[in-house]
Amino acid sequence: MKKILVIDDHPAVMEGTKTILETDSNLSVDCLSPEPSEQFIKQHDFSSYDLILMDLNLGGEVNG
Repeated sequence: MKKILVIDDHPAVMEGTKTILETDSNLSVDCLSPEPSEQFIKQHDFSSYDLILMDLNLGGEVNG
């Protein structure tokens, strides 16, 4: 099973993407809404994911 992380500051986009991806039983999908600061990157361990889908234009200081 492949682990995917979806990072977006728009809940509807994040949940919609998760819903579509979860139709594949070989995928495990998590969602994360970023805090608008550099601490977001430092506070999370992303190494357990096979793929990260991240919005390039997040609100605040953090961008994809």
